[in-house]
Amino acid sequence: MKKHIRFLGVVLLMLFITGLTDAQIHVTLAGKISNVKANTASVKDQSGVVKVITIHDDGSFNESFELSRAGLYSFVYSRESTEIYLSEGFNLNIELNLLYR
Repeated sequence: MKKHIRFLGVVLLMLFITGLTDAQIHVTLAGKISNVKANTASVKDQSGVVKVITIHDDGSFNESFELSRAGLYSFVYSRESTEIYLSEGFNLNIELNLLYR
């Protein structure tokens, strides 16, 4: 009986320790922005910027990165923003055509 209790205790301890590790999700954002006005975009959550994305001179971008959780984020470029849902393994392609006066 003591062996069963000890085994159960070890299993529970392992589950507890595993639950403490930060599970990261991996996502990829790529795309093209026409009429480029800025060289960076950002991904934000409720607490602020979680990733700055480099925009190349031709308007293209391709970034793979880790996030702490799946959920709603904002993709922000210049004066434009849109809500996006990101989850494990997402490969999101974004195309923007910005016509500023």
